[in-house]
Amino acid sequence: MERIAEAKSKARKFFQDKRTNCLESVFKAIHEVVGSDLPVQVSPLFPLGGGVGIRGENCGAMLAMVMALGLVHGRFDPSRDSLEEHRKHLWDTHSLCN
Repeated sequence: MERIAEAKSKARKFFQDKRTNCLESVFKAIHEVVGSDLPVQVSPLFPLGGGVGIRGENCGAMLAMVMALGLVHGRFDPSRDSLEEHRKHLWDTHSLCN
């Protein structure tokens, strides 16, 4: 719970500083809290702020959370495990998103 609170606080600060949109704020905050090896510069590559390109269709912050969840629980090498283990990991990750 402490890491969640830290990520929420960071995301709020990033957004309020007006330097990142909602998606970038959430992704950058979670990225920092989990200590991902992925370069943080990838977040601007996702033009999803404002609900996917300012269309208001999907919440950019929610999409960032799902992407950041992939940083922590995503499948990095599907060929490493058996097909059954791969599918279990995949469904476990999907259930976290739901």
